[in-house]
Amino acid sequence: MPSGSHWKRSLSRWLSGNPAWIDQLDPKILPVFVHLPKAGGTSINDFLKRVYGRGFLNVSNHAREWKQRRTSPDGVRCLAGHFKFGYHRALGRCGEKDWPKDGLFTGRDIRYVTVVREPVARVKSFYRYVKAAPKHRLHKATIGMTPREFFDYLESIGVVEPWNQQSRRMGGKPEDRFFLCAPLDELDRFVEVLGAALGWPSELQVPHSNKTRKPRREDDGFDPELVSMIEERSAEDSELFLEVSERFKAGDFPAFRISS
Repeated sequence: MPSGSHWKRSLSRWLSGNPAWIDQLDPKILPVFVHLPKAGGTSINDFLKRVYGRGFLNVSNHAREWKQRRTSPDGVRCLAGHFKFGYHRALGRCGEKDWPKDGLFTGRDIRYVTVVREPVARVKSFYRYVKAAPKHRLHKATIGMTPREFFDYLESIGVVEPWNQQSRRMGGKPEDRFFLCAPLDELDRFVEVLGAALGWPSELQVPHSNKTRKPRREDDGFDPELVSMIEERSAEDSELFLEVSERFKAGDFPAFRISS
């Protein structure tokens, strides 16, 4: 039996049951949400739980159980997690060599989606989150550090988490491998387009969760030189964000062609 917070999450999902509209959604379609840290993912996860009920599986916190023990994808209607593009293929593999392309989900229509954020804003948010969240693995070691000291420390211990993480997890620019991508400031529109393409109830609205309160002072320690360094270190994410923003504005993702 699961224990601790994992058990509480499992119990919460079970008690929430499945929503009345779940049978109206196409069971062959499997949305897969790549949760990019500090890019609105918590809000989207909360929303997906409402849409799919017990059919929603977030593997971020218990991927090991799925890789080693899960043998059937029965009932899974949506996947999400802090993983890379293509991760769904690894679930349940357990070292098997002759594994179908989509693994447990062979025969399903796999539709990857994600939301990206302007890199400097995302890196600032990452810093503030670490400083404000005692549960984060870097919190204790970075207490009292200025932004510059914080990033110098991460470099000294080989942590590359802030830099181009969005590009790495997406496997580069989205092309048509992603059913839909959107910039964070289009979060509500993202849900609207995706919902129209997947048949979600139109009355649902996305919540806005897990926001780190910004400092009140205008000078938050991110001086122009440090911002320039962040921009330089985040060049791939900057290109990615610009392309996603332009394509989303132009309606140039597969979801738009289905929802229109």
